[in-house]
Amino acid sequence: MREQLRGLVESLSEDVHWQQLSDEQDADVLALLSDTWVLRYALEGQSRILERLVDRVSESPDARLRAVLIRSLQQTGEPSTQLLGIQVLKGRDVYRDWVTDAAPEVRAAAVDNFREEAARNAGRYRVVAERAVSLATVAEDPATAAGLLGASSIEAVRGPSVAQVRTLLQSAKPPVVRAAAARALATSPVAELSASLDALAARYSVESEASVREALLESISRLGLSRALPVLKRLRDTHAAARDEVSPWIALLAEHPQRWEMLDTARRHSHR
Repeated sequence: MREQLRGLVESLSEDVHWQQLSDEQDADVLALLSDTWVLRYALEGQSRILERLVDRVSESPDARLRAVLIRSLQQTGEPSTQLLGIQVLKGRDVYRDWVTDAAPEVRAAAVDNFREEAARNAGRYRVVAERAVSLATVAEDPATAAGLLGASSIEAVRGPSVAQVRTLLQSAKPPVVRAAAARALATSPVAELSASLDALAARYSVESEASVREALLESISRLGLSRALPVLKRLRDTHAAARDEVSPWIALLAEHPQRWEMLDTARRHSHR
């Protein structure tokens, strides 16, 4: 497909290509035109190509078409979440604008770009993950913040980003954000493992939402594996619901799984 798109790029002059993109109102056709437009940047490396696309996003009154244009940035060949602000737009923070946009289609497109970029490195792309965490702290829509936190592993990030996730776990009001922060902490770097495990346990002791407590226990077990057993045994007696919630995880960890995948498989079998 990429070679076919490249052929289309090479068959159109830049001016003709841009005019067609600017005039197009059909989302499916625009997706093709904008994908090839961004591929033009990947081939030529000219900043003006992406600058024009970003300007088009801000000018379009149709949120559906704006989302199409944003998703086309997945064709840059490098993380657009970093590229735009640092190299192309020289400090203009369009991703911050998009994750706080009033239109859910636009916010979802921005999150999709983070998810796609992280996947290029098995979910462990430091610059992408750190940017996602940073934007999750300013996203006003809970689903957007949660999506950013879940877009990639934080295994490769540095300490300040992990601290931001721990702060969201403790302070975010929407349960969906606290649950997403809990699950993100399950992928903490080795150097942050103990601090994250402590934060997860501390939150469980005071958490009122069952869905968040579920995420907390999953993350404690995933992050700690065998070392999570004493933590879970302490938590088992913290409140009325804890024994029923914690005991299944203790039973699973008693089998001494060496990897999360083994523990997760055992958990799924136990729920059948």
